[in-house]
Amino acid sequence: MRSGKTYAESAVLTNQQTADADFARLEDIAGDGIRSVGPAGCSTLKAAMKTKASLIVHAKFSGEDVIQALSDVYPKGQDGDRFECLLPWGDARLMRLLGVLAAHGLKPSGPGPASPSDYHLAINRTYSRADLHEAAYLTFQSKTLLYDVRRDEDGTIRLRSDRLKSGLDLGSAKTTWLVVSDRVKGLMEHQGLVHAVFRQTRIDGPAGGATRRSEGAFWELTSDLILPPMGPPARFIHGRTGAEVPGDSDEPFIFREGVDIPGYYFLPTEPHYDEDALRSAGPFDLALTFEKIAGGYLGGLPICSQRFRRFCIDNSLEHKLYWTPVRVDRRSQA
Repeated sequence: MRSGKTYAESAVLTNQQTADADFARLEDIAGDGIRSVGPAGCSTLKAAMKTKASLIVHAKFSGEDVIQALSDVYPKGQDGDRFECLLPWGDARLMRLLGVLAAHGLKPSGPGPASPSDYHLAINRTYSRADLHEAAYLTFQSKTLLYDVRRDEDGTIRLRSDRLKSGLDLGSAKTTWLVVSDRVKGLMEHQGLVHAVFRQTRIDGPAGGATRRSEGAFWELTSDLILPPMGPPARFIHGRTGAEVPGDSDEPFIFREGVDIPGYYFLPTEPHYDEDALRSAGPFDLALTFEKIAGGYLGGLPICSQRFRRFCIDNSLEHKLYWTPVRVDRRSQA
């Protein structure tokens, strides 16, 4: 009798070896000379992304004297009774503007109940393809949002047929839930993405052909692997009270890279993992964060490998997703 591995066993081995290769990128990235010292004594991947800060201040909340003081620093920013500018994060003028606001006792809108004296601050990141390619792991969300989606008591996602667009391949609901078409499920299964799991959905809607055609046509995409807790600078802020909560809280919370300037105001927020902690999870193409970002019943954020992203590129899905790099931090050694 012929010995050796079956085709199925060989395919699993090949997929695992590819995932192992992506996992080894942690070592490649750590040694390629593009790291810089980051928060909490960690070294982080130096990003080439564009980072710009949006600042908006209203005279009716801050006072006209503040608007004038800001305009003295950056004359182009005054627009009637308000001040507005968009400058690179770290620009000397922006730092002076923030100093003026702090000197007048003003603070940006942030954790906790809003105050009339708050001003708007957002530090927006824009990634190049090179930024995304350099990251060993990424998180992602579909640009197509699905509405009127819920889970049954048994955990099954329930969709409405009249909310499913023609030709839909991949959609997101409730921040962390992912739905793919039967076509994409087949392609992913053929690729053998490690730790990717598919669950059936249920379809509601008006009686008729559209509802019948949708039955069995869409699947929840999730994972059977939960990653270790995120590392610093991750902070978790209660969605209503602004209080910090632990990452395993079942209360609805948002996730930020700190509670002050600048960490709280970076968008999108980048997950950070200690290199050793992430390595302990083993190779994967798709996993979920330990933290259930928007509340216990929603589950964790999806974290994927470069192999998952290459699958999306090869199958014309990359442009249908928003991508954010995951930062893998190596602790400084004495």
